[in-house]
Amino acid sequence: MIQGIFLYLAVKIFPALSMIVYMVAMYMIFPSGDYVIYSAAIAAGVIGAQIASSWIASAIIFYFPLRKEKAAFVMQVMRMAIVSVLLISAITSGIFFSIFHDWVLSISVLFLTAAQGLFYVAVALFQPERRMRGQVVSALMLCITQLLFAGYAILFNTHSLALSVAGYGAGFLVGVITLLLYIRWTWFADAFRKRQRRLAVKESPLDNSRLLAYGGPMFIWFALMLVSGYTDRFFLGQLKGPGVAGYAFTKDLLIGISGFISMPIMLIAHSMIFRLFREKKEQELSRLIEFSTTLLVVLFLFAIFIYASFAKVQLTYFSPDLQHVSFFRAVFIGLGIMLSTLALYSQKKFEVLGHLKQLVVLAAISNTVAFFAYMYSSHSHSLDYFAISYASCTLLYFFLTLRVGSDAIRFTINYKMIAFVLAVLIVMSFLAPPLIYNGGVNWGAVGWAIVWFAVLSSVGIACFLRLCRSLGLGLIRG
Repeated sequence: MIQGIFLYLAVKIFPALSMIVYMVAMYMIFPSGDYVIYSAAIAAGVIGAQIASSWIASAIIFYFPLRKEKAAFVMQVMRMAIVSVLLISAITSGIFFSIFHDWVLSISVLFLTAAQGLFYVAVALFQPERRMRGQVVSALMLCITQLLFAGYAILFNTHSLALSVAGYGAGFLVGVITLLLYIRWTWFADAFRKRQRRLAVKESPLDNSRLLAYGGPMFIWFALMLVSGYTDRFFLGQLKGPGVAGYAFTKDLLIGISGFISMPIMLIAHSMIFRLFREKKEQELSRLIEFSTTLLVVLFLFAIFIYASFAKVQLTYFSPDLQHVSFFRAVFIGLGIMLSTLALYSQKKFEVLGHLKQLVVLAAISNTVAFFAYMYSSHSHSLDYFAISYASCTLLYFFLTLRVGSDAIRFTINYKMIAFVLAVLIVMSFLAPPLIYNGGVNWGAVGWAIVWFAVLSSVGIACFLRLCRSLGLGLIRG
């Protein structure tokens, strides 16, 4: 388990890092109003790409280990992915144009959606068998491409929204090309040769209807959840005044940080949860769920409180608009992101049993509440209402997935450790270092920050080691 996390960390850290750097660069060079539009364009690309690809990626993870004819299955899902991605990209671009009336920017959104969607599908082909080399190289190429575009934007003070969105999408395109080349030249070619030699074993092709039966409800569910999570970007465009761009940037940044936290854990735990459930290893499954959920919450709490009490304060010198994002707003935004990620574990009981239609109903309920909550927030012109609405709606979905349905997989979490970490972070937030740079370096604040981070790091390492011991040596090696 832990070995796999460190392997996947190398794959996920590059895209997450480039996303954060790219986002900060755009926040620094764009005026407040333009950054809100840029954030909406990136959100549209994420929504479209995830809707087009995530249900196919889930089907790949579910069916790939069960198929003997790997090459035929890969060709089948790639054909479906291309059709899905092109169709959804066109729809996403059209909807974006109907809201912002910018053809050039809408074309950039189409490009970003298509490249990102194909990248997600290509990555999913590598996950079931944990083939890491191609993923690491692809993630590194993605990161380099996006950082080059960010450097260009900073050096030449580029204010083109369309070019910025297209530059972000170019990284995903390079990542897709890298993965496809790796597939063609290595294990995919081997799969074809093995298939030609396998004369005695024949496997009937998987019907597209089965993929659609599994992925159809996932398609609707992903659409509802992504719209719920990103709808506030479009309502934010109706607000004027200080703090709007800072709010959007705070949410973008915390979502980027969540990539460091959640994806390495989720990518490993997802396949292991399905395997342990099929093998009926209830104790191991319970320990895995408790380890994953507790580690997720602990890391999220660290990220939320460090940003709200320290990082945001340091960034206000470079971006005064962030001073309008209060500690209260930052914490509620972070809690909303954490709860939406935590719900991925509470809903696993629906996934393993194939009860995806129930997930769609629950997502539709929380999505409807979120839409009206954001609408009210925009009419009230209150960023506090936006933050509360986001956290409340994700809490509603988490509660529904926790209480509704069977108990095929019990949601377990170490509440004592979370309470301990929360108490430490609340105390440390009052002891957060003052502004380090205010036209000059405050070396006293630097020393304070070093000690402050040392204390937090020791607490975090102690919690991690305690969780590893509770998980068990067998699962750690597995």
